[in-house]
Amino acid sequence: RENGQKNALPSQQHGWERTCEIRKYMEILGEDSVEAVKGFAKVAIENAIRCCNTSDKELLRTIHRRMKLAKGPGFWDGFYGWFSSVEKRGAPFHSFADSVLSDATAEGISSKREFIVDQVLEVAKSVGEKVPNMTSGEEIKSHYFDFFVALADTYATLSEQELFLNNFLNYVGGETAAKGFNYQRDRIAIIERVRHVLESRVPSDMLKGDFDINLSKSTEGNVRKRIAEMIIGPRASL
Repeated sequence: RENGQKNALPSQQHGWERTCEIRKYMEILGEDSVEAVKGFAKVAIENAIRCCNTSDKELLRTIHRRMKLAKGPGFWDGFYGWFSSVEKRGAPFHSFADSVLSDATAEGISSKREFIVDQVLEVAKSVGEKVPNMTSGEEIKSHYFDFFVALADTYATLSEQELFLNNFLNYVGGETAAKGFNYQRDRIAIIERVRHVLESRVPSDMLKGDFDINLSKSTEGNVRKRIAEMIIGPRASL
């Protein structure tokens, strides 16, 4: 039983049943991608809500408080500044024990369960309409990134995506990074560059030898340049 819940299945049984459900929807992915993706989403959101309701939140709050996360500005402050008049609001990780992990939050999520599930399934339906039917595990692997592209297309229009990337490029690469950038024209090439990076193999010796030395030679400027180049390709001006 989980956190004193009566009639609850053993925690390991939930994992097994979730896996069986996912396998069932994988079998129909080759015939009906919409229903398959909706099935994946339903399993995921219901499991998330179950975890929210049955987890030992007092333990999680204790662990979080003992982490003593700083209240100061972080990497995301400037990032979020694009979308708010508050220039340095950041993400309040330090207060999650009193907000995200609170009993009130769990109760609120539980009370809105049907609404949350319906909203997630609406998004999943749109994603399923944008991905191809897949008949094998290998096809699922090769199209895995396409799920995220479809999700982005569901949440944001092409013009909104272009605005976001323009701001992001200016943030990581400087004011001239987005010069000549045309997302709608270069969209396919951008997606393939990002796909290539995400699907690249991690070097087998990454944590051996002179890794620490190479890390010490890295600079924030170089990292920002590489992130920008991942999106728009190498440019001399960067």
